[in-house]
Amino acid sequence: MKRHIIALLLIISFSVTNAQTRFAGYLYTVQTGFKEKFEYSAVTIFSDGVYKTIYRIFKPGSSTNRYTITASHLKDEKKVIVEVKDERYLLSAMNGKEETTYDSPSLRLFGFRGNLAVFDKSAPNQLAVKFISSNFSYVKVSSFLGSYSDNTFQFFVFNQSDKIIEARTSNIENSKKGNTQSGPKAVFKGVNPEEDSVKSNSGWFTGTRKFCGEGDYWYYLVNISDKSITLISYPGTKNDHYKNKSQALYKINGYIQGNKIITNDPPEYRAPRFKYENGILYELNSEGGYNDYKECE
Repeated sequence: MKRHIIALLLIISFSVTNAQTRFAGYLYTVQTGFKEKFEYSAVTIFSDGVYKTIYRIFKPGSSTNRYTITASHLKDEKKVIVEVKDERYLLSAMNGKEETTYDSPSLRLFGFRGNLAVFDKSAPNQLAVKFISSNFSYVKVSSFLGSYSDNTFQFFVFNQSDKIIEARTSNIENSKKGNTQSGPKAVFKGVNPEEDSVKSNSGWFTGTRKFCGEGDYWYYLVNISDKSITLISYPGTKNDHYKNKSQALYKINGYIQGNKIITNDPPEYRAPRFKYENGILYELNSEGGYNDYKECE
């Protein structure tokens, strides 16, 4: 397999694979009171100054992403924008966008009830969101109005007990457009030189390689030099949320200690965030398991 990629990439928690944690929600139809169950995964990423929580919705047991909902927090503007995209039908009535603002952040739900609630008290909030933690960066969605055509009102309702891991932003460096080699490399002192033999026996490589997640939604360019490791995240060819597939989302610096990848991750990561074993790169998901990224061209 060719290994002439310029940098090696690794993303934050956003691969659409069956290994990723799924939660249970439902699509609520106001007129009939019917609740259609669905499964969803949720991940967070920081991109272009925006904190995004991306939900992928599936029919129970299905591996096909039916809807994608993106909740974007613009912290400087104190604004949250939520958009739903029907992945099957371009002109779907489910496609929509709502936004809300806040004065000061808190851990309470915020948003608005909407006009429908004036006539039907059983209707969920047209838009309800809350911050995932006291970091007040990423938000989770409680309810969102999808279809409202032909006098049919359907709401996406999510499980507020779901455990969504926040992407780390304190150690993310936005890379320059079109140049994945730019920027200084991290140098870590105090690493035991006797670990070289351990490193060579663990399948580590030197240079740059590319690793792709299942479904080609994300890939990682990973560069290893001595004991320093750089992981750069890129959108894959099937990721419709990013038009410029060559622009890196962020860069994570770390170092190799023994057979481990050490990065400065938040307390939410109760296990090593990244692993590299037998030529496969692994990233911790919100369920406590790992999503795998295999070397690709």
